[in-house]
Amino acid sequence: QVRLALRSLGAAGDPDLVVTIPTARDVVGGLRHHSLVVNRSDKYSAFPETDQDLMAALEADLLGRADAAVYVSRQLMDQERPLVRGRSVFLGHGVDFDIFSTARADDPPADLAGIPTPRIGFFGGIEGEFGDMWQGQIRAEFNHLRQHLGVRIVVVDQAIEEFGRSRHGWGG
Repeated sequence: QVRLALRSLGAAGDPDLVVTIPTARDVVGGLRHHSLVVNRSDKYSAFPETDQDLMAALEADLLGRADAAVYVSRQLMDQERPLVRGRSVFLGHGVDFDIFSTARADDPPADLAGIPTPRIGFFGGIEGEFGDMWQGQIRAEFNHLRQHLGVRIVVVDQAIEEFGRSRHGWGG
């Protein structure tokens, strides 16, 4: 399918591939390519809901083929460096500490002002079945914080926010 899509777009030559999920290995293995970059934002083999042995094998295979692997975690990069055929590159996470460190607790944004502190927050895309599972897991794991420390959980789902709605204030 990928080859057909490339041909239909008039792409000439072998593509440069960038993959994130280990299950892309089968596509990578069957597709001639100029270069392969593996984005290592997560160690998928550590996720308890996966077949961890299968994911570890897919990760190792991709990294063994990679011209480069890019990381947001120095710890993961250091652990996997021996597995990477090419270069390991640290990109960082993109979080600007200086911006967050200047936030003042006594002057929250208007949409958070009504939610008591302390708060735990998340901003990102939470979708479909995975989103339901993630939200349930977060509720369960942080329930003790709410009960014992009075922490409020605040979630803004990027996909929902784009349509002018957001989810706020789990655990009241």
